[in-house]
Amino acid sequence: MILYKLGQWAFKKLIVKKILTGEGIISDVIPLFKKSLVLSSPSAWNLFQNLYDIKPNKILLNAPLQLPEIHSLAKTIDHDSIIGIGGGRVMDCSKALAAVSKKKCYLIPSILSTTAWLNPAASLKDGNRVTHAKGKVTSIFLDTELLAQSPQHLNLGGMADILCGYNALGDWIAAHLQEGERLPKNAKETVLSFCERIRKELPDNIPIIPSNVPFYINAFKEALGLCWGFLSGRPVEGSEHFIYYALEETYDQPMNHGAIIALNTLVCLYLRGEDSLINPNKLKKLYKTLKIPFSLKEQGIPEELYRNTLLNMYTFSSERGLPYSLWNQENLNENTLSEILRWIES
Repeated sequence: MILYKLGQWAFKKLIVKKILTGEGIISDVIPLFKKSLVLSSPSAWNLFQNLYDIKPNKILLNAPLQLPEIHSLAKTIDHDSIIGIGGGRVMDCSKALAAVSKKKCYLIPSILSTTAWLNPAASLKDGNRVTHAKGKVTSIFLDTELLAQSPQHLNLGGMADILCGYNALGDWIAAHLQEGERLPKNAKETVLSFCERIRKELPDNIPIIPSNVPFYINAFKEALGLCWGFLSGRPVEGSEHFIYYALEETYDQPMNHGAIIALNTLVCLYLRGEDSLINPNKLKKLYKTLKIPFSLKEQGIPEELYRNTLLNMYTFSSERGLPYSLWNQENLNENTLSEILRWIES
């Protein structure tokens, strides 16, 4: 418990204290835009400008995701700071660019679809491989009005990035039993209790309006707090995220992070059978209620590509040296995969 409390203290000291939340809070930082490079995306910037008529000194609407591009861009920056406005890709690019250029970094998430705005590391690509680079964050501004105006399915999809804990915890338990990986005594009960509470409270916080946004913010903070407390990413990262990493190396189109994590979580839970920590039908029903577009058809991901990715997960996990997971135990076959995908689409 001492280590857990120290980890939680560090999370609050190093991350939570940087977070400023409120409706219209961006008004307090408008002067920063005059001396900053703004990174965003067309959709996020349009959403932002609906609320704030700000003309930045310079703006890039196609944030690079390749690490070499980040290093090249860093050499050209003559601004005092970097402001990132958008989703996961923009958050990761902004953090990495700030770290490389040694500039201040202000994050303004426009959606809560991933944990990128809370994670000090930056998930980028180096060639076709995903890599976790060093990031830098000065402050995080959570404008409840801006977040409430974002597409509902994207914010709700972010909850799948938390409820994947049902599956990630299963990987952690298996790693403990099979490989002797450290699993704190209270970890299973704590993570499972957290997932259950979020799952049950979610329907009462729909639709997402400014007054409900703190529920989603706090859910993310609690999830990352568990990781810091247990000194492990295991509470929110497991075999479901490993599928996502594999897809990122072969699929060159943008993916809805929350939706693909929802799909991957359902696949993994179904594959676990009786060892699943939740009946996958319960989670599937919730995702349908939340209108998360988790099916392959809704996401536009080719079924053949997804099939091949899953069938190669045992090899991918081994070659990438990923933590022990379901993919070290299961070498998926075509018949089982077809059964799972039929269930997903039903």
